[in-house]
Amino acid sequence: MRIFVDTDCLYTAKTGVRTYVIELVRALKNGGHEVIELRRNPNSFFVKNQLKYKLLLHIGRILWTQFIIPLKLFNVRKKGDFLISPEYFTPYVSPVPNLLTIHDAVFVTRQDDYSSLFKWTLKIIAWPSARRASKILTVSEDAKEQISDKLNIEKGKIEVTYLGVKPFGLKVSKVEKFENEEFFLYVGVLEKRKNIPKSIEAFSEIKKKNPNVKFFIVGQPAPFPHLDDTTTIKSLIKDLNMQDSVVLLGYVTDEELSALYHNALALVFISTYEGFGLPIIEGYSAGIPVLTSQGGATEEVAGGCSLLCNPNDVRDISEKMQKLIEDPELRRSLVDKGKERAKLFTWEKMSQKIIKVIQEL
Repeated sequence: MRIFVDTDCLYTAKTGVRTYVIELVRALKNGGHEVIELRRNPNSFFVKNQLKYKLLLHIGRILWTQFIIPLKLFNVRKKGDFLISPEYFTPYVSPVPNLLTIHDAVFVTRQDDYSSLFKWTLKIIAWPSARRASKILTVSEDAKEQISDKLNIEKGKIEVTYLGVKPFGLKVSKVEKFENEEFFLYVGVLEKRKNIPKSIEAFSEIKKKNPNVKFFIVGQPAPFPHLDDTTTIKSLIKDLNMQDSVVLLGYVTDEELSALYHNALALVFISTYEGFGLPIIEGYSAGIPVLTSQGGATEEVAGGCSLLCNPNDVRDISEKMQKLIEDPELRRSLVDKGKERAKLFTWEKMSQKIIKVIQEL
């Protein structure tokens, strides 16, 4: 069996999708499967200019998924071949059985965040192709429910394959600049739906009682301007006069990220919408308490091992952050439960589930 994986999205993805694709390919290869990556030439006109010109991004994606991939597969296909499309778009007519990953239903639940051109591309190309895919993979039961409901796809066609997590608990990195700080931590892209301004407002309240505590925000701007919340975040930090307390760290190395996780008071991940919420499990693995949003995929993934709050209520978020500072017994309990839950999420388990789905087709 040969598994073709469309890894072209690695040219643009800065979010958890990038981690998903990289770890999926690695886990499949480590499982002894023949994996063939499909990706455009990085020097091609569409790839070089796709982030500069939105129209080229969409045209390039359509040409790649609907014409180039099918032609490539038609010329080399063998019995038993499969295609995995890991980011929303898959060929409408595929020469081989195909699995499509739809990570969440954010494109239909938060339509105001997206351009008319992108929504048109999804409506005309992505969703019809999704309905013709052999199987659809998604990353949580909550996402499965929403995809089935919003896209009118039978639930029996959708398989949940939980994500994995890097083994942060196996090796504690030593990065001195984070060791003597007392801080809350956010990890993720700076998208509007991540609700970072509410977390900052809540932090400004607890800062009055805890003057030495800081809030470190790890992550890069969203890949597209209409999704990005960086300007709002920076303006809020300035308006609250929190430049010394709320630190935008941007991109960090794996070693720095490990050190941040291990030294943080807690992870604050108050997103208004997630398909999964990978930082929650990363926090568990690193052995720190997690504060996350009640409801949806975040509560599902948290599995009763996080402190939950209303993501739209600054006072509730602030009170829960203060509780994590003042209650060491609560922190210990959350850490112990989180470490056990993290063991359920590995990239190997995810790849094994995907292989099982393929074998049952």
